Amino acid sequence: MTYMKHLTAIALAAGMAAGVAGGAAAKELKASVHLPPKNNTVADGWEPFAEGVKERTDGEVTVKLFLGGSLLGPKAASEGIRDGMVDLGYVIVGYHPAEFPHTAFINDMAAIGTNALIVTAATTELILTQCEPCREEYKQRGNVYTGTYAVPPMVIMSSKMIDSPEDIKGLKIRSAGAAWDNFVKAVGATPVNVPSSEQYEAQSRGVVDASFHVAASLKTYGLWDMTKDVLLVNVGAYRAINTFAFNPDTWAGLTDEQRRIMLEEASDANFGIAAGYMATDREALEESKAKGIRVQEISDEFKAIRDEYVAAEKAGLVEKGKGTRGIENPEPLIEKMSALVDKWTQIYEEVDGDVDALRERFKTDVISKVDVSTYGM
Repeated sequence: MTYMKHLTAIALAAGMAAGVAGGAAAKELKASVHLPPKNNTVADGWEPFAEGVKERTDGEVTVKLFLGGSLLGPKAASEGIRDGMVDLGYVIVGYHPAEFPHTAFINDMAAIGTNALIVTAATTELILTQCEPCREEYKQRGNVYTGTYAVPPMVIMSSKMIDSPEDIKGLKIRSAGAAWDNFVKAVGATPVNVPSSEQYEAQSRGVVDASFHVAASLKTYGLWDMTKDVLLVNVGAYRAINTFAFNPDTWAGLTDEQRRIMLEEASDANFGIAAGYMATDREALEESKAKGIRVQEISDEFKAIRDEYVAAEKAGLVEKGKGTRGIENPEPLIEKMSALVDKWTQIYEEVDGDVDALRERFKTDVISKVDVSTYGM
């Protein structure tokens, strides 16, 4: 081989090696979400999250979405992430209260804060920075916590007209668990635990008479096909969600900078989802009225029952934490949640509810203080 040919061969080999190295450096993360594309969690959260990760990592990390439960159903997501079937996914922690008792207890505090954006900020800050037992539960379960979104207060969407508290007695109502199950029981109905992605089928087949979920479901899941009456019942904001739950090995395989990007993009997306649900709720209720569906504030009689229930829930939180959730000292967690809701209520008012301002404030006040070299490891 001549000298020039030798140099050419070396150059070609080096180029091939660089190409292989470059390919190896790029990561495509497999993500499972059991929800459909039009759902706010996907449209306002997962899709912007995937786009943001790709842009901010210059394509070194990409996220491939598998939607509609094509890989993992809602109740299998946590284990599937733990077992490495996917790199990350959407976990409704409310399906696993025994495995995540502290997070389940935070969801029991549904009546502490009802604005979805405020509760999104308060819950995420609480778990990320002030609840070590919460993070330890995720670690034991093989999921890395990166943030929560909350949804607006849920409504009851009924196939039957409900003119008084007597009309709801005996109905079977698809419920979200925890505080919502308890309220359904308090009004004399029967809660039925059906994933939100299956509530259309359940109600259309008569398995349930009504669904207790966000008003956006009227539109995104088509529940207005069989809904005649919508009751605006405010018992609190659901918050038992780990929106972007990571497999621990996948998380550890990211660089510090990439982990910071994941936390920031997750935070931005969670605020986007909360805001998206608030907007879609308003649209869905207005469009439902146009379709001839009755949308009503609850009566004074119904409101008295609701208020009595909410007061009892708040008063019984310590007992529930110790008894149902097995938490030895639940009082500090209640105090922290209350303080954080107050904190973010003040910030929300300062920025006049501006979502982008909330996002930036959260990244400055909370995400920037997380040690990404150790968090989730």
